[in-house]
Amino acid sequence: MLIDYNTIIHTSEQFDYISVRDCSKKFNFYLLYLTRPKNTNQTYNVRIDTYNKEKMEYYVSMIYPIQYSFLPVHRLSLQVDVPISKVTEKSKICPLKCGHGQCRYFSNSNKYFCQCSKGYSGMLCTIKNACDCSSDSICIEVVNNRSIYVCPLDKFGPRCYLKRTTCISNLCSNNSRCISRDEKNSEMKYFCLRSQSYMGSRCENLEIKIKFHFSKTIFIPQTIFIHFIYFPPKSNPLPKIPPDPIQIVEFHQQYYLALLQRNFTSLINILTTIIHEHRCLSIKDLFIDDIQILPR
Repeated sequence: MLIDYNTIIHTSEQFDYISVRDCSKKFNFYLLYLTRPKNTNQTYNVRIDTYNKEKMEYYVSMIYPIQYSFLPVHRLSLQVDVPISKVTEKSKICPLKCGHGQCRYFSNSNKYFCQCSKGYSGMLCTIKNACDCSSDSICIEVVNNRSIYVCPLDKFGPRCYLKRTTCISNLCSNNSRCISRDEKNSEMKYFCLRSQSYMGSRCENLEIKIKFHFSKTIFIPQTIFIHFIYFPPKSNPLPKIPPDPIQIVEFHQQYYLALLQRNFTSLINILTTIIHEHRCLSIKDLFIDDIQILPR
C-alpha cells in the first residue's frame, strides 16, 4: 500500500504468495498518488501487510519510506524477507492510543502503527466506516468508499463474493491442498500445495528420500552440500529419462562420494553411509607442486 503521513491509503496491490511456487520471483507494482500533482510537502511510505490466507489471520507488517518526495516518480526495488514466525511485541507500552484497533510495530523498523478493527480507519482508528466485503474476508480499510480486503483462498472479486471453481473437481491427490490461480499469476490454473512425502504437479508421486549416515570416524557437520553430477550418454538427442547421477557431499571443505547410482529409478528411497575411504582427494593430495602449477 502507498500511504501518506496520516496513514491514508492512496493505492494498494495484492497477490497470493506461495514460497515453493514463487520463491525468487520478481513482482512489479505501480502505486499511484491520489492527487495530480502530489503534495511535495507530504511524507509517503510503502507499507506491506502479510496475512496467512489459510488461517485468515494477520501476520506481520513492514514499511519502506519514499525518499526524494519532490520527484514525480520513484522506483523502489525491494527484497522483502518475511520472518518465519510472528513478530512478538517489543514492549508492553505502545506510544499510540488506538481507539478501535491494536497497536502494532513494523518488523523492519522501530515505528508503530494502529491496525484498525473492522469498520474503522484513520491514524488512531477513530473514523467509522462500513466494510461491504463478505463476512469470511478480512476488511483492512475503506478508501474512497471502496473496501480494501483480503479474500479467503477459495474466493475472489471486488468484495470476495465470487467463488473459485477450479479446485472443485479435486485435482490434487493424497490430501494435498488445491489453490486456484491468483489473478496476477497466469502461469497455471491451479497449484497443489503438497502434503508431506509426496511430489509431482498433482502430488501424485511418493517423495524420494535420501538418508545419510556417517561413520564413527567422521564428525557430523552442521551444514552439508550435496552435489548431483550427471554424465549424459553420447547418444543424440539426449534421452527423456535423466542419466544416472553421482552424488557428492561436501563439508569442512572436503568432498566424499555418497552414491554412485548406475540404474536410474524415479521412485526409490536411498540410504547411504559416508565413510573416510570415500573421500575425494584434492589435487594437492594427488600431485607434487611441480605438476600442480602446470596449465590444465
